[in-house]
Amino acid sequence: MSQDGTCDGLFVVLEGVDGAGKTTIATELGDRLPESRVAFLDRKTVPDRPGFVRTNMQKLASLLWHEADGTEDNLLPTEYWLHLQAAWYAAFTRWVLAPATRRCDCAVVDGWYYKLQAKLRLSGYRIEYLRHVFSGSRAPDSVVLLDIDPRDVWRRRIEFSPAELGLHGGYDDLGRDSFLAFQGGAARQLRRFASELDWHVVPVDSHHSVDAVATRVAAWLGDRIESARAAG
Repeated sequence: MSQDGTCDGLFVVLEGVDGAGKTTIATELGDRLPESRVAFLDRKTVPDRPGFVRTNMQKLASLLWHEADGTEDNLLPTEYWLHLQAAWYAAFTRWVLAPATRRCDCAVVDGWYYKLQAKLRLSGYRIEYLRHVFSGSRAPDSVVLLDIDPRDVWRRRIEFSPAELGLHGGYDDLGRDSFLAFQGGAARQLRRFASELDWHVVPVDSHHSVDAVATRVAAWLGDRIESARAAG
């Protein structure tokens, strides 16, 4: 229930390691649930208005997702990137997510702060601290973990950013080995989150087509929407 007394729609997140297919699957869900109003929200969306919010979120987005190749990102401390992300998700919650959940049955976002938390846990950050940093952002009603082996991601993708290869994980030589080690650690931590927070886990491998995975997720999401409606 929102502060103005109106009922909010569900907020559902697709989570997974880099390259798991979160955006691809999220964009497919609306067409598979024609009787429900399902909105896909790109997590990098900047709202059109108010102008002040748009301007500031554009500046924040340009810092987080700049056009450089990312090889120098580690010149700035981890805390810098962590708090930029926390500011982004807090603003996104207020100005993108909240309006969407007021007008639809379900808003689906392609990733939230959990992947970042998983990676930072590998560097020794306490989960209590990370949860506090992101306390200004709305927690999802449900999370779907696209559980893929990083080796399958490596086989099916061509290009990876330095951050995906483990730049912030302390690896000197960025390549296949650093990717598998870094993303493998993140995958294990995300599975731990899934167990602790009761996420819905969908196994994904190189034999599963986009259509097959999207159909499975849509079936689960349809049941989740119907349960929410029945609960009032």
